[in-house]
Parts: sequence; structure tokens; C-alpha cells
Amino acid sequence: MSFDYASIIHKKIKNDEIGHFYLLSASNVLESPTPLSDWVFSLLADVLSDSKKTFTKENVLNHEDLLVIDKETDDNSLYKINDFNEMFSFLNYNATRFNRKFIVINHADKFSISVANKLLKTLEEPPIKATIFLLNPLKTSLLDTIKSRSISLSIPLQISKEQENFVQDIIEKMKQGQTLDEFISDFKSAKHKEITLYKSLNNWAAQQEVPASLIWKLEQINLQTIEDHTFNASPLNRLHKIYSLLKEYIDG
Repeated sequence: MSFDYASIIHKKIKNDEIGHFYLLSASNVLESPTPLSDWVFSLLADVLSDSKKTFTKENVLNHEDLLVIDKETDDNSLYKINDFNEMFSFLNYNATRFNRKFIVINHADKFSISVANKLLKTLEEPPIKATIFLLNPLKTSLLDTIKSRSISLSIPLQISKEQENFVQDIIEKMKQGQTLDEFISDFKSAKHKEITLYKSLNNWAAQQEVPASLIWKLEQINLQTIEDHTFNASPLNRLHKIYSLLKEYIDG
């Protein structure tokens, strides 16, 4: 069952029943964090629009009751506590045009343990009426203390047609006898990131009549991609595992 989370959250905001802290991820593969951010901004644009002004996801960023904390996608550094100084100042004053303030924090994958621990109190209980959305598009493993304080939602977002075709192309070539070297060469020449391949394959497997054991093994490789940076979990090692799993399934 797919829930219309946008309508549910909108209704809770209007009824003043919304929680303080939400952890949002995508239920399917993302090429970048942008689709999840767009979903949140579209939701808030709808909520913040009133009889005087209609907001779109493009101009909602100018709303005085909304703050976005972000890092550039190609910025590999982790958040520092100083990156949240504006948030602490923002939470010193009540909302001006709405009954609460909203904060969107992108890139949960860039949270360090020390920063996460220092933000726990604010995330759990902001000093004013506010709702904080922490976006985790890559489904990074986060501290249990963060997860336990949040309302976690997995938002269904569509994968792009290009990504869908990429997976179908992989499957078809393997059915025609593609070798491991050819598989690796194809992947290296593709524009997609490594994690996109694994998550796209997870989506494909979930939609096909494949053994549950194959889905589980694909998910384990996906977790390795995010969390494990040891030699045995190198990209080539993971690609070899993917190839072997799919070849076994296709030859089945």
C-alpha cells in the first residue's frame, strides 16, 4: 500500500497535530538528493500558501518561516556544529506568518556522531513551535538516538526512465551472454553512481518474481556500498558479486 504522505502531513499541520522531528528517506532509488528535497518543498509550498500569496516549490525558499540547511552535493566534508548556528538563531523567535516554523536539513549522510549528539535536544524538542525535516535520500545508517527521536517515513518517489532502462539493459545483455569484464566495462562507462546501480537492481528485483534470497543478497550488497569501505567491499568486489547473483538467477 502506498500512502499519500503529503496529504497526511498537510492535514496534520493544519490541525496542529504535526510532530517536531521527521526523518525522511525515499522508498526507491535516487540519482541525487534533489527529488526528495523537491517533494518536501512542494509539500511546504502547498502548506504555506494562503489567500494573500501562493507559493511554488521554487519560491517557497524565500518564506520567512522556513530555513534550509544544506551542503553542496559534491562537498564530502561532514557537518560541523557551527553549520547550525543559523538554525539556533532561527529558533529564538516564533513564526511570523504561520503558526509554526519549518526547518529542512539536507544530507543526513553528512552528520558526524558528535554533531548528531549535540543536536539531539533541539531535534526532539525545539524551543518554539517548529517542525524539522531531516532528509536521508541515501538511507545512510544513523545513530539510534536520532532515529528514536524521529518519525521515520519512506517516501515513494519514481525512478527516472533512464535508470529503469539502465537496469533492463543490464539484464538483457546478461541474458545474451555478457561476460564479467564486459559488465564492469559497461558500468564504468555509464553516468550512474555505483549506489544507483545497486538500488536500481533492488527495485527491479522487488518488482519481479525473484526468490526472496536474491532480494536479500542484493540488499546486503547495497548496505555494504553505504557503510563498508574495507578492501573486501571494494567496488570491483561488489560488481563481481552482483554479476554472479544475476548470472545465477538468469541461468536458473
